[in-house]
Formats: sequence, structure tokens, C-alpha cells
Amino acid sequence: ACRFLTYHKEKLYVVDMGLDCVYVLFLKDGEEQAEVFGSTGSEAGQLRDPAGLVVDNTGTMMVVDSKNHRLQLFDSKYAFCGIVKVDQPLARPSGIFLDYQRGDLFVSNYTDQSVVSYKI
Repeated sequence: ACRFLTYHKEKLYVVDMGLDCVYVLFLKDGEEQAEVFGSTGSEAGQLRDPAGLVVDNTGTMMVVDSKNHRLQLFDSKYAFCGIVKVDQPLARPSGIFLDYQRGDLFVSNYTDQSVVSYKI
């Protein structure tokens, strides 16, 4: 169930809710390349129904980990970096948007039908 796409710095990121992973597609020396990261679970670095992601200018990814009710950080080499601490609890987060110019992060919550804004 690939539902969420993000394009950043010539890479296409595809979030697969069904397989609990993220695909990264790009060209290298004119050849199509694909990499994948993520596995099913609730431990740090594992995902349950990932539901979107954003990428900052350094390549750090913030992945919406929906069924684990959290946002996880991965570096540009797909290594787990941490869990984002938020001041308002997440309730089955289901989408994410980063306003790069203003530094605002928006997260939609499925369970309580809300959108929360964070300043980063």
C-alpha cells in the first residue's frame, strides 16, 4: 500500500504502509537505483503503518510512524537518529507537511481528526 510520496533533491521517497518501509528512488550515473529501509515493529527505528515523511536540506527524514503514535528521524544513510518529542500527543498521525521557509511542521492526526502545527 504505497500511498505517500515526497520528492526532494532528485530523490523520490515512497512510503509503504503495508510493508512498513520506505523506498528511495534516484538516478546514479544515468541508471535507476532503489534503496529501502524500515521493518515492522515498535522498537526504535521500526515502523507500523508509516504514513508520510518529510526530508530536510541535510537529508534527514522525519517519518510518520502512525500505529506507534510517533515521528521518527533517520539520517541520509537511513540510520535511526531518534524520536521527535512533541508537546501535544500524537493520535495515529496520518500525514505530514514541512513549510521549509517558515519552519512550520504540520501533522494530521487520524484518531482525533486534528491537525497540529509545530515550530522547528
